[in-house]
Amino acid sequence: MSKPEKRHNWMLDEMKSAGRENLDAEHASQYDFKEDANVIEKLALIKRLGLNEKSEVVDIGAGIGQFTLAVASVCARVVAADVSPVMMNVLKTKVSTSRLPNIEIIQSGFLTYEHQGRQADFVYSRYALHHLPDFWKALALLRMLCIQQMASSPDMLLVQSEQVEPLVSE
Repeated sequence: MSKPEKRHNWMLDEMKSAGRENLDAEHASQYDFKEDANVIEKLALIKRLGLNEKSEVVDIGAGIGQFTLAVASVCARVVAADVSPVMMNVLKTKVSTSRLPNIEIIQSGFLTYEHQGRQADFVYSRYALHHLPDFWKALALLRMLCIQQMASSPDMLLVQSEQVEPLVSE
């Protein structure tokens, strides 16, 4: 697991915006039972948008890794980023148990994540962006677009899955 990213002192402290439940070990240990991220549906959607065994995916706000673990079995590399060290510890244990070698865990958030390696094919986030105040949400969305490098890859598009599902449903 990588070290937390550095943050400029004028930036929002994402850890303070994470919500106390996401910093609580007991809550994190029960998250799979309390929260259904519909990963099967989300994975099917992203496959229809082009996800394959060569794809690189960034999961920002990965939490305990419900989506991370599901997508790792069908792509080349997943970077799981979250500001909560508690959530990251749960994810680290799950990754170790799963023996999926293509998951990189980074303690970082929307505002501090720095992508390393080849261009990401998909940037995914669910149940996380709402923790940021509006100004910082806008900045986070712009950063997500930069991670995908849309200027050099105009065939990629950042979408909110709830809005695109009706468009690609069979």
